[in-house]
Amino acid sequence: MAIKGKGKTRGKRAVAPAPRPVLVTRKPPIYRRRWVVAAIAAVVVLGLALAVFTAVRSHSRSALLARERGAISQFTTDVTSALPNDSSTAGGSTVFLFPQLATEMDNLSKGTTKPADSLTTEGQYAASAKRAADQIQAIRTTTLVPTEFNVGGIDLRGRGLMQAELLDAQFLIVQSFQSYQQAFALWAQATSATGDAQKALIDQVNQVASSAQVLFSRGWTKVVQVRGQLGFSPITQIQSQNPVVPTPTATASPTTSSTPPTSPSPGASPTTSPTTSPAPTTSATTSASPTG
Repeated sequence: MAIKGKGKTRGKRAVAPAPRPVLVTRKPPIYRRRWVVAAIAAVVVLGLALAVFTAVRSHSRSALLARERGAISQFTTDVTSALPNDSSTAGGSTVFLFPQLATEMDNLSKGTTKPADSLTTEGQYAASAKRAADQIQAIRTTTLVPTEFNVGGIDLRGRGLMQAELLDAQFLIVQSFQSYQQAFALWAQATSATGDAQKALIDQVNQVASSAQVLFSRGWTKVVQVRGQLGFSPITQIQSQNPVVPTPTATASPTTSSTPPTSPSPGASPTTSPTTSPAPTTSATTSASPTG
């Protein structure tokens, strides 16, 4: 029998052991973390690469711009040196070729210029137009302006655009001078015509010359626009080496020849009296000859 009070002894409650210390690695500051350092290094490298690329690109663009400016400057010089030296400009894209042509036609129509003098002037104008057409057509635009040049007209950019614009300008200007040659050929016919036939030919000269001027203005405007895109100021003076020496009109010639006889006529009596006085001397000499 179990003795009262005697039984299994309850053990004391066991004390839980203290938790083991856990090793915790403290995170370094954010600026010392590897991924942050790597990101900063990547940004720095990218920035340096971008700076180098921008500098190289800027230098390349400046060099390209300098070459483009040199090309358009040379092209302009080649064109203007071939223009007739009596061309006039009002600045910008306005250049007038053969400005005295209308006056020459008016003088021929009214008869104030002799047909022979007018024909001589026509020959000079025709020779000047032919020289201009030949010289401008001989410009090697494709060599002077490579396809890498990308400046065009107003606010236009594109590879090869500058070459295309100047080739078009060259074509229009050459066509203009060839049209002027046709007008001058009609002028030559007009010098040998009379009446209504001459008037009709003169009208054709003026019409063809007007169309030729329009062609030139279209071509010259393209040159001026490209120059403007490259920072050049408008041309105010044409430096030409193509001479045009028109013959003076017949109105000045008769006036000059008739004026001297009119002005000396009051003083003609002194001049005549010395001339008259030697005359008897001559006659006396003549009479003395038979006598001897």
